[in-house]
Amino acid sequence: MKHILNNISRQEKNSILEQYSGGKRLQIDNFSKLVNSKLGDVKTLISEEESMMDGNQNWLKVLSGLKTFNNPKVINFKYEGKPITSLNWGTHSEAGKDKNWGLSIASDGDISFTTKDEIQSKLFEDAMGVENYYNKLNGSYSYMEEIDYSNPQDLVTKIKSIIKVLG
Repeated sequence: MKHILNNISRQEKNSILEQYSGGKRLQIDNFSKLVNSKLGDVKTLISEEESMMDGNQNWLKVLSGLKTFNNPKVINFKYEGKPITSLNWGTHSEAGKDKNWGLSIASDGDISFTTKDEIQSKLFEDAMGVENYYNKLNGSYSYMEEIDYSNPQDLVTKIKSIIKVLG
């Protein structure tokens, strides 16, 4: 290697020696900023942690008991900035038409039920121990209230019984 160094100037030799003795440093700050800002701020579309009602264990039990029962439509959304997961059965968009019905239970504690059929309405009332609201304008029965998650297994059983009969 001595013969290679003999053919270069003293300044070039010093430059090479500085690199090996720690005299020169690579500047990676700008690269680090670029990598961290572009890759570090990736927004996920759906985050399981966000949609779990702040880790409410009773909601998680309800969710696990119902998420595969009769193929509910699972919807993740934000309401007033708070992430919500809802399980939906029936045809909410058409509930009130003919004998269609819709049932939804959400991580924020809401449950809703809609139907035009009086018998279906009575079934829901009896199973849940509630009273539906009758809308005279469109002739439909509906219920939407916060629900108690303190006994998740009981709630899962009630909802399964309703869906078995209506589904």
